[in-house]
Amino acid sequence: AGLKTVYCDDFCRTDWRGDGVVNGLVGADDLPYVAALKLVGPRYLPLASEYWSPPPARDPSRPVVDVLITVGGIDHYNLSVRLLRIFDQIGAGLRPHVVIGPYFENTAEIESAASECRHQVILHRRPLTLAPVMANCDMAISAGGFSLYELAVMGVATLGVSLWENQRRNVEELGRRGAIAPLAFSDDADWDTRLHGEVRKLIEDDAERARMVGVAGALVDGQGAKRVARALTALANEKNQSGRTLAAGVGN
Repeated sequence: AGLKTVYCDDFCRTDWRGDGVVNGLVGADDLPYVAALKLVGPRYLPLASEYWSPPPARDPSRPVVDVLITVGGIDHYNLSVRLLRIFDQIGAGLRPHVVIGPYFENTAEIESAASECRHQVILHRRPLTLAPVMANCDMAISAGGFSLYELAVMGVATLGVSLWENQRRNVEELGRRGAIAPLAFSDDADWDTRLHGEVRKLIEDDAERARMVGVAGALVDGQGAKRVARALTALANEKNQSGRTLAAGVGN
């Protein structure tokens, strides 16, 4: 039909011979894609519009008060409750913000843990966007998906936890570059102890949080959607072999 084909990839399918590929995840620029147009790496990560012009980040060296807990659409490992219990063992003055996703099966248990927690816990139920919550937090514990990049743009120091195999590379690469503190989930008996140690270490290390925010902000600037839109518009408007121009309407 003479159509241009571009595919979005987060499974490292490098052998698809489309006209282009979009993969904005960290490390994607090192993959041997065969597609002609390579829109890869965090410069081409298409985040939602609320992350294009974020408000000024909080001073990352200030003492931690507000801490975001976001584990994705489902809390399969009951991590929100486990983290609230860890915060119970950490000094006063914290304010955990727990995001309750659309498929949580442990909401009642989270509510119970929040009511028993020594800290003031704020529950965010199925928010349409996390941007306003992130803007008001000093630190985050997040699952290993897109939220890590949103937190980078918002200037929030983050402990990133790979909960599933498809998050492992993401967390490892961001950790290797110093943009997050990386941790892989494990079902062994000592994992909660390791999680406690990582949470406490990030809360107490002001200099490390400030360094991490600087690295993450340099890696992800939130402008990837605009770069992808411009590149796809240019591709769609190229003349194909028959001389017909393929027009496309793409927002900015």
